[in-house]
Amino acid sequence: MISSELLFVQLAQVDDYICIVELAMMLEASVSQVRHRLRELGDRVEHNDRDEWRVVKNFVPNNVLSQAEQEERDSLESTVQQAFFIAGKALKTLRDKRLYRETHATFESYVRDRFDYTRRAADYLILAAQVVENLKAANLLSPSDDSESLPKREQIVICTTTFTTFIP
Repeated sequence: MISSELLFVQLAQVDDYICIVELAMMLEASVSQVRHRLRELGDRVEHNDRDEWRVVKNFVPNNVLSQAEQEERDSLESTVQQAFFIAGKALKTLRDKRLYRETHATFESYVRDRFDYTRRAADYLILAAQVVENLKAANLLSPSDDSESLPKREQIVICTTTFTTFIP
């Protein structure tokens, strides 16, 4: 697995945009790994509509966080992760019990009007919550450390397997 800093160093050596596939080949990593790490780099990189990436030349690094800021960020990120899980479980209950039927004929129209979600986005949250439930049921995930209990590679394999199993 490549680090975002290694990716940044490699990308900084290129003068112009570089295709993500070429970048993956240079780093001997999968395109999905490279894309994930590129997103972690945030405003330090940019891309065009051909999925080519480069380092932002005029980026002013003012991104060093204090220990307290890092802890606050980590706590807030954990809260967001938990919120997605809770939202997925709630959407599943709303859908399965048809608790939207008083105001809407379909779940799709309900989530669109009430939450401004597409049906696909709602289904994604529901499936993601189900993945977490499945991991907990298989004792592969502790209730307190949802996304941090497994190495990322194992999470990806399990999630991919789960999604391909549950998606018709």
